[in-house]
Amino acid sequence: GPTAPEMKSTTSRKENGFNSSFTSEDFWFTVKNNNIYVISLANRTAEKISVKSLYECRQKIKSIKMLGNNESLKWEISADKVKVFLPLPANTGMPGFVLKVALQ
Repeated sequence: GPTAPEMKSTTSRKENGFNSSFTSEDFWFTVKNNNIYVISLANRTAEKISVKSLYECRQKIKSIKMLGNNESLKWEISADKVKVFLPLPANTGMPGFVLKVALQ
């Protein structure tokens, strides 16, 4: 995404806090087994998101789920990104969310 957070060290974050604003296009990723976890630190404000980084593995996506919600989400390939349709309600008041992308 467009935001480049400045993270110096754990000590710096402890002393100064972690102050950064993230957009709906900013994602962090981690991998475990055949799953990619897409982490958003921004509040949900829309019913769909676009994740450009998933485009490279689009042929291997088996399912996408939001942690805390067991149903598979609808998704589609569009241009150079994967669009994921999020479950309602869009604004839960919780900061951020995590998607579990299961690969074949």
